[in-house]
Amino acid sequence: MIILKTLFVLSVILSLLINVVSAETFLLNPGDSLQIAINNAGPGDTILLNAGTYSGNDIMVTKSLLIAGKPYYDTGDTSNIKDVVIVANAGTAANAFAIQEFSGKVSILGMKFIGVPGSVDLLTTQDEIEVGYCIFDGGRDLLSYDSNGYGEVHNCEFRNASDDNIDVDSEATVGGAYIHIHNNLIEDTGDDGIEIRFYSRSNSLPELVYEIHDNIIRGAGKNRGDGIQLIDHDTLESSRIVNIFRNIIDGEGLTEVGIGSLDNQQSNEDFDGADGMNEAVYIYNNTILDTQDYGITGGDHTFVINNIIIDCPRGIKHVSNEGLVDYTLTYNTPNGSAIDIIDAGHNYFNQDPGLIKNTYELNAKSFSVGKGVSTYTDHNTGTTIFTITTQDGSAPNLGAPSLGAIRRIGPVVNVGTDVNNNRCFIATAAHGSAIDLRVEILREFRDRFLLTNNIGSAFVKFYYRHSPAFADFIAKHSNLRAIVQTGLLPVVGLSWVFLGLGLIPSVVLIFLFCCCLVCMIWRKKL
Repeated sequence: MIILKTLFVLSVILSLLINVVSAETFLLNPGDSLQIAINNAGPGDTILLNAGTYSGNDIMVTKSLLIAGKPYYDTGDTSNIKDVVIVANAGTAANAFAIQEFSGKVSILGMKFIGVPGSVDLLTTQDEIEVGYCIFDGGRDLLSYDSNGYGEVHNCEFRNASDDNIDVDSEATVGGAYIHIHNNLIEDTGDDGIEIRFYSRSNSLPELVYEIHDNIIRGAGKNRGDGIQLIDHDTLESSRIVNIFRNIIDGEGLTEVGIGSLDNQQSNEDFDGADGMNEAVYIYNNTILDTQDYGITGGDHTFVINNIIIDCPRGIKHVSNEGLVDYTLTYNTPNGSAIDIIDAGHNYFNQDPGLIKNTYELNAKSFSVGKGVSTYTDHNTGTTIFTITTQDGSAPNLGAPSLGAIRRIGPVVNVGTDVNNNRCFIATAAHGSAIDLRVEILREFRDRFLLTNNIGSAFVKFYYRHSPAFADFIAKHSNLRAIVQTGLLPVVGLSWVFLGLGLIPSVVLIFLFCCCLVCMIWRKKL
């Protein structure tokens, strides 16, 4: 008991130190230099931009910062995002905003980026980044993950890129690197909605995990690109896992392939799939419609499960070798439902899904209701690809859940099933902000130490399923919020230790600390 009390006090002290050694906040007005503010800020500081327009030409970030539009930051009101505008002027600048390689994380929230098509990339990163609740309009590539760049982009709007709206060229080698692209509206691109290149990457490196989900991708390509394009660079597996799920990809007659795979480093669609692309690619519960050619082309380790493909000239091609197609529906694919695939035997070819196209919802009598499978395993590796839990225990529906016909910025994640949601509900309710430093610490602890293993992921799923009701109750009672904040202090403190030292050093430190306490208590008894 004494040990537990001592640990509690220690963790409270550590948590309080986080607030004592608090980050500084810089407040900018239009006309102020954002680059000077970044240069003057220290790691962990916050830069808030008041409403207005700011110049964005080759702005370099080389430290951990939170950079946000103040109108959104203060209120959480997404209608305020457009009040802070970063303009990338045409000229010699390579990027409007560039995150250089260092050791830390940059968060960019609540701003609108405007570029000139064909001129500059609006935002590039070579390290960890979070981009949330932003609008990107015009430019070459709107958001690029280069070199060792990785991180999360969520609840954003992307449109009018002359090349790709989101370009992922990451070869990140750091353990725990991830690419999370979710809950975005991605539309009207010159080439691909999302382009991902599989550059050579040693299999001895930690797996780089891609999670692309709950996005609406519309009108990508303008007659020469794909909704999501995967480009293989060699015939070797490159220690990557790609999960593409719950996306709505509406080609609007402009997109060549909904989800396309290409080999030999080529980016011009040849409609053949990627022979020799051995990375594990899991495509499930997506709705793909109205493309110029195929709904999906795959590689040699592609799994296509629980999808709907409708009103595409051709359905699926080259899902073979170690991959397969199962529990997937195609309809109105006049030139063929499936070519060069391994059919696992539970598909619904040429079956009307009962889809309301202008809202992407299933109608009341839809064939697709309850026709999916709730869990699926990669027979090559024994890995569970997904597990879907429905409220009444019935089989899941085919296709993506409806995200709305015209969705603008805002969270739409089903918290009962999505472990990659960006919010920590109870902590957010207690502290009043999803970007409070203490909430950020808990979120990062979740990402690094819980979501990386089965037990931790199961706990997070359980928490997301049951915590929203408690969070809503806490948010409405100020006295209860104060109590919960105090109760979370030891959790935040210990999380800070684990994030700072790593798992093994933290466990060793706590163990040694406990041993010292036991010895002291034992000596007193003697």
